[in-house]
Amino acid sequence: GPNGELVVGQSGERTVANDSLLTFYNPNSGKLLLNLQTGLHDLTSLAYHPANKQLYALDIASMKPEDGGLFRLARSTKEAQQTIRPIRLLKLDQPTAMAFGKSGELYIATLGAPTGDGTATKSPTGRVIKITQGL
Repeated sequence: GPNGELVVGQSGERTVANDSLLTFYNPNSGKLLLNLQTGLHDLTSLAYHPANKQLYALDIASMKPEDGGLFRLARSTKEAQQTIRPIRLLKLDQPTAMAFGKSGELYIATLGAPTGDGTATKSPTGRVIKITQGL
């Protein structure tokens, strides 16, 4: 993370909705610093924007693919406790990985739309998307 902590996205169980966690550790001691519910289904990737230091996440949403996409994880508080509020920026079909470029552009890899039974399609629909604005 921007303060030197190790940030881990835990996708949770593929058969359980909204169980992904965001966990922060001290990289030197391994001590758990913070563990937050994200409200997302299945985190697949995390990345900090190089300029604004906002944290972004991809959710593949195995149980409900229509819920998947790119999210900004906004810091929030509830009952004096730190929380995360996911804000969906873009609906995506099975996003799997992302990385920011040097100029702040975001590259996202997707598997593409699944079939009705959740298996891969016969013709490839995956792609790499470049996002340059709106982050």
